[in-house]
Amino acid sequence: MFAAGEDRGFTLIELMVALTLSMLVVGGALRLLSAQRQGHERHDAMVDVRQRARFCLDAIARDLHAAGLWARALDPTTVIASANNTGPVAGTDTLTVRYVSGVEQATYTTLPPTLTLASLDWDGDGRPDLDGDDFGNIGSDGNKKTVDLVVSEGPFGERVERVVATGVAGNTLTLRPPGVVGSYDRPMAGELKQVVYTVGFPAAGPRIPCLYRERVRFDTGGTRISRRQQLATDIDDLQIRFGGAPPVADDLAVVGAANVISVIITVVARSEQEVLSAVAPFPQTQDSTRAPAADRRLRGSYSLTVALRN
Repeated sequence: MFAAGEDRGFTLIELMVALTLSMLVVGGALRLLSAQRQGHERHDAMVDVRQRARFCLDAIARDLHAAGLWARALDPTTVIASANNTGPVAGTDTLTVRYVSGVEQATYTTLPPTLTLASLDWDGDGRPDLDGDDFGNIGSDGNKKTVDLVVSEGPFGERVERVVATGVAGNTLTLRPPGVVGSYDRPMAGELKQVVYTVGFPAAGPRIPCLYRERVRFDTGGTRISRRQQLATDIDDLQIRFGGAPPVADDLAVVGAANVISVIITVVARSEQEVLSAVAPFPQTQDSTRAPAADRRLRGSYSLTVALRN
């Protein structure tokens, strides 16, 4: 019992009730903060995934927009090529694009066979896009790098022919005989480019799937020379579809390379970290046979349709 006017403290039961209520309030606040943090992480991851996918789609689209420039006049069946679900990463597609870039006014001679372009600075950065490194020796077999060029009557590819450059001095390119065999009133020339897009893994380090852009050339012996550039990391899949007549198909042979009027690009990008609470289904993209994911990374599938030049 307490005497009148004597201060009274909390009983044990009161303390336990207060402590329990405090724990409930703090626990709820912590759960709310954790949910908000996870939500922010997923949002940031989704933004990063979307930006990475958009960068890849834009890069491929730039080459596809140029596809067919003069190259279609050379051979309409080689403007684009594709390998369906047989990329370096099982279940992914491979896309090859061919076009002519750096179109400049040109003059040519036949003895010796040369081709002089108004400029070799095609991107305007103040440096030539072709120099001595593009024609260096390859190994000990004596073969040298070569550059494929296309000569046209005027800027619209009214009449074109393919020539091979084996050296450069200033803006003048040495050509493999016989050089330019046609007759042109307004000769223009540019480099015939071939680029290949694949999903693959780095040669060393962690096995992170990346999108690669490979620049393909050949040496004087006909051996394929390539330079691979990593465009983006954490790209799980690349799928290509082709529109033409007949309608859209995954297999280029069904439509026919000469009949393609549009290309549908789909990429699957993933987050760098595992931000999901459980394993999520792998996005289904067209006819992909990509193995399902076994981690908690956030993934998104994004597509873009590109019209080809006529």
